[in-house]
Amino acid sequence: MLSLLPLYQELTRTRIMRAGNTVIAGENIDVLSNALAQREFWQGFVRNLNPERFEALAAPYHEQLEAYERQAGESGEQQYLEHAAALMEALNSEERALYLALAKEAYGREA
Repeated sequence: MLSLLPLYQELTRTRIMRAGNTVIAGENIDVLSNALAQREFWQGFVRNLNPERFEALAAPYHEQLEAYERQAGESGEQQYLEHAAALMEALNSEERALYLALAKEAYGREA
């Protein structure tokens, strides 16, 4: 039978306390909020809980996309695709910011 004693000989109360303090130091609202905001389950949860906030966020982008669609015949499909990609990137960025803000709000209520 393999003895685990050699593995734990270097494990002192001081080292355990230091490791615990390191973990706790990393658990602040900003770090936790950033981690939570990137999780799919959180994104789905807050979208279901706050559909109006996400719809209001997306509405201006949808309007701009519709305007680009109307102009696509004049300016060409390639330009439309470029505009659509830029709009999607901007919307995704704003959605990520909203996920983060909602995570910070949630952690703020817990504090």
